Amino acid sequence: QQDHLQGAFFKLLNVLPLHSGPPFHCYLAMLSMEARILENRYVQQFKKGSLEMILLCLIGRKETYGYEIITELNNSASVLGYAKEGTIYPILYRLQEAELIQCRLAPAAANGGSKKYYSLTHKGKEVLEELIEFWANYESCVNGFIATYQQAEVS
Repeated sequence: QQDHLQGAFFKLLNVLPLHSGPPFHCYLAMLSMEARILENRYVQQFKKGSLEMILLCLIGRKETYGYEIITELNNSASVLGYAKEGTIYPILYRLQEAELIQCRLAPAAANGGSKKYYSLTHKGKEVLEELIEFWANYESCVNGFIATYQQAEVS
């Protein structure tokens, strides 16, 4: 993908006139936007990989329901971006299928329907503890690479 962007940039340089008029700036803005989209894809992948653990942590704090989870994510975890039902509910379903969480139905006072409340299972608590330990080791390892990169960059 990055080679594709660089190739597109060099093609533009060969085709565009050698002045700094609006067309040149427009193309540069488009390339910059494409680069951000490419970078954003890597950030999105990283977020997806940690979302299961985050949901297990939220559910492990207290029994909760889907809308409350989404609201909590959107209020306190802005770095994750906007949490959507179409992202969260499939993960909750997978966690339930894996027997990491369980749910119970309770009457919803507002509309007369029912709410699905989620809680961790014993297996879910064990898996969460393993994930937390892995995360601590992973974070330490990544931070080590970041530190050596930053030291090399300064030199």
